[in-house]
Amino acid sequence: KYLQNQPFIFFNQDYAPDYHRKLIELCQRLGFYPEIVHEANNVHSILRLVENGAGVSIVPRSLKEQYNFLKLSFYDLSNFPISTEVVLAYKPRNAHLPAEWFIKRYTNLFNSTSVL
Repeated sequence: KYLQNQPFIFFNQDYAPDYHRKLIELCQRLGFYPEIVHEANNVHSILRLVENGAGVSIVPRSLKEQYNFLKLSFYDLSNFPISTEVVLAYKPRNAHLPAEWFIKRYTNLFNSTSVL
């Protein structure tokens, strides 16, 4: 209930439409539609807006450690899993053996969902 009354800061819908949609879907699973008051193109801007009191945001868990210098509190939403699609960006002519192994291994493992 706390979240449904909060102003939200999301990734810009034009910049990251899939992530934006996933966050709205997560909020709906939590029982509300978010009031989006700000959108930004990068996570640093989002977290600075949150730090300055402009609203709350839902961000990847890994950012908790990366941005531990900010005066923020983080609440774990792992009971409400969200999946996103990811891709590996690499320069083919510079690929070395570990990168080639990774590409082959995970392309085969996630063949139905990978785009390389």
